Amino acid sequence: FRVYKMRVVNPNSVIKIVASFKKHFKNKMDLIVDAVQGSAANPWSTKVSINLAKELEKYNILFFEEPCRVENIQGYSEIKKSTRLNIAGAESIPTARAFKPYLESSVFDVLQFDIATSGFTEGRRICDLAYIHNKPVAIHSWGSAISIMAGIHFGLTVPNVAFTEYCFMDHPINKELFENKKIKISNGYTPTPNCYGLGVKFKDILTKKFPYKEKINTMISTNTHEIKLK
Repeated sequence: FRVYKMRVVNPNSVIKIVASFKKHFKNKMDLIVDAVQGSAANPWSTKVSINLAKELEKYNILFFEEPCRVENIQGYSEIKKSTRLNIAGAESIPTARAFKPYLESSVFDVLQFDIATSGFTEGRRICDLAYIHNKPVAIHSWGSAISIMAGIHFGLTVPNVAFTEYCFMDHPINKELFENKKIKISNGYTPTPNCYGLGVKFKDILTKKFPYKEKINTMISTNTHEIKLK
């Protein structure tokens, strides 16, 4: 791989971690810093993100992703005007129509949408809108082999798609889903898929091998609890 996306949580540790990464990899790998504030329950203040952006400028990162809450267009505008960094967003925006005010306000240098949320049809509309505003697209593809392969196939058909993500977290089911068992990566690129459909196969036995189990994850809890309010 030639590009790494770093998810950061605590604003006080961001610069230290980024500096360490840059020192270790030097010019071998580019870096994207993902603040994940787009859907954060308690997002950083705009001032915190502005100060971080200014500090990050000297580390030559590709872009600073979701530095504020997705609905806060004014906050994005303030951050954008305060830094030379490329600002990216926002994976939780699902449609071209919803992206329109962000493009009209010129708050994104790089557009992102989630391929599993928007799909191919709406994703194409988003990319066309980004193209009109001369913006590149980085596909958000965080999940199983299905999402990964969808991002690769889609990116090959749209001229302004610059990146698509490869989730390296441990997903045992992916070994069963990839038609060719794995994706070959060479110098940051993957060959054009030579397969029918997305290049994934789902066998009925997988429902028994990987049964659904309700549990708390990093985003939401599916458990419902009732509390009494006075």
